[in-house]
Amino acid sequence: MSDPHKTVKLTETPTEADAIMICDALAEHGVRAVYNGDMVAGFRAEAPGMVRVLVRADELDLAKRLLAEEGIESASVDWSQVDVGDADEGEDDSITRGATPFSWMRHAAVVVVLWLLVLLIL
Repeated sequence: MSDPHKTVKLTETPTEADAIMICDALAEHGVRAVYNGDMVAGFRAEAPGMVRVLVRADELDLAKRLLAEEGIESASVDWSQVDVGDADEGEDDSITRGATPFSWMRHAAVVVVLWLLVLLIL
């Protein structure tokens, strides 16, 4: 008889983010899942790596059913359907110039450092 605590491959995904979404969705249903292979998933060559999602052998059937029912595997975001707004919408000119609420401090620090250098030289 096989060990029910042994982990088996449930599925593979191209990204770590997809694997995390699958593991989190399964966890909401009480199925413990882990993933591995994330270190090579971002590496792009002739044969890109995949991230494997693993579950316990005794939970494999439930996990497969949840994947099919919930559509968890196809949980990737279709960015063509996401409204990110217009480029001008709600934009502050100071943000587009790289200014932050404390950007004046950088200029003040430069002035202080220059004055300290002048004082050290004199």
